[in-house]
Amino acid sequence: MNKRLMIFAVAIAVFASYALGVSAQGGIAIVPYSCSFESAAERSQWVFVNGSQPNKWFVDTATNNGGRYSLYISCDSGVSNTYDATLPSYTWAYRQIALTAGLYDISYDWKAQGYTNEHFMRAYLVPATRFNGAAGSSVGFQTMGYPSGWFPIDPSYPVGNILNQQSNWQNVAVGNLSVAATGTYYLVFGWTNFSSTTAFPPPAAVDNINIRTATCPFPLNLSVIATSSQGVVQVMWEEIGSASMWLLECSTNSSFSFPRTFFISTTNANYIAPTQQNPTLHGCRLAGLQPGASYYFRLRALCDTSVANGDTSFFSNVYSFAAPVSIGAQAERADVVLYPNPSGDKVFVQLNGIEADEICVLDIYGKQVKRVAATEGTQTIGLQGLAKGMYFVQVRKNGTVVATRKLIKK
Repeated sequence: MNKRLMIFAVAIAVFASYALGVSAQGGIAIVPYSCSFESAAERSQWVFVNGSQPNKWFVDTATNNGGRYSLYISCDSGVSNTYDATLPSYTWAYRQIALTAGLYDISYDWKAQGYTNEHFMRAYLVPATRFNGAAGSSVGFQTMGYPSGWFPIDPSYPVGNILNQQSNWQNVAVGNLSVAATGTYYLVFGWTNFSSTTAFPPPAAVDNINIRTATCPFPLNLSVIATSSQGVVQVMWEEIGSASMWLLECSTNSSFSFPRTFFISTTNANYIAPTQQNPTLHGCRLAGLQPGASYYFRLRALCDTSVANGDTSFFSNVYSFAAPVSIGAQAERADVVLYPNPSGDKVFVQLNGIEADEICVLDIYGKQVKRVAATEGTQTIGLQGLAKGMYFVQVRKNGTVVATRKLIKK
């Protein structure tokens, strides 16, 4: 009797897994974790919550960012990385990871074109006990924010946003993600598309995942600011660790093929040191940009002097920049500069050659929500407590508005 009950229970479990579209795989990864999907043993550990949805997750060879395999969405059993938009889909893929309480760095490559806020990917780290994503369910697929207890792992971290509008491979790096409790977590990727007559391929694809303990925090809020000199910019970032040397890469393409590489240290002549008002804000001056050209920048902290074998951070998220076509255009941009923009909990306001005594933040109705005294150089304005959306930053002198800039709070 017990044997029959056991066989019946196993049969029910297998049927339930099939009905939900969940692959019956085992295994829990440990950190440091690296996944390029080239290992058959590793591929077998990914669990798919596809159900009967038309667009499903697969690990196969239809697309990749190096090697042969990747994780991707397909509507033809993995043959191609494309999707059917005529029917809605909500599907998930995840991998179990064992984490102890502490700080972690997470990076991965991704692409997903889709359509505005209707076809997109979401990426999360979720305690195993909190994950309730299901095939056909919209849970976890909000266009901004995230379910309680989930950690968004996208460029907006910790805000949480969609991943789409990119047909070429991109890299995401999330640094210093704080895990409070030791346990099993799910590394989760989800795809949704609403019912539409037109698909905008490719749908989601993921490759080259890395998770490691954060021992060398990577720089935050990378930004590039035009100056009044032709072809010269200021590259600015926040150093939240203790690094005194950084590796900066500048490229004319987002894949960083043959980038210009610069080692920036606190002793370089082009280094911009923090001020008393902004003790974590570092920067450098970089010359040689061609007017009208588009550039891509990324930065990593070097916590010791060895790039090949030392303690280095992941690269920061990429900052794209279009060099102004004239000195006049650069000077116009350089009088009042907000960065980063969109901003999270704070924004830096840089005043270059402009006299002011106060800086105010107004909502779209003209109501003043923040005010700080203006000083020479760069001011920091905290945006905590402000709702997401558009604001206006006004720079004033003796009550007269001398400049206004648009600000997006994410």
